[in-house]
Amino acid sequence: MLSQAITPREFERRREQLAELQRYLASQETEYADCRQRMQRFVDRYVAALGPLYMELDALESQLYCAMRYLHDALARNGLDARAPDSPRATAMPHLPVLPAGAPLPAEPEGGLVQVGPPP
Repeated sequence: MLSQAITPREFERRREQLAELQRYLASQETEYADCRQRMQRFVDRYVAALGPLYMELDALESQLYCAMRYLHDALARNGLDARAPDSPRATAMPHLPVLPAGAPLPAEPEGGLVQVGPPP
């Protein structure tokens, strides 16, 4: 029957692999935070530059809708069937979603390396 316990050497190898993966994860998280900051700066510049123009566009579309609605009502009063204009919608400004924080890693067991013998 094979033992299910790992050897101290295998345990140390796995610990080194875990440390390497944790370093890689830290570098990826740093890179992600940097990309997110650059993207947020872009979105902020975009909204600052185009936000007023979008508001003007929304106002013009609202005025156009009112005129189209009056035309539709006038046509309906004169017996002509026309499709009602679609209601205008406000332009959605871009925003970056906030991702939930990741779960923290569990703490290492106290006492360090525990020697486990073969099962009885």
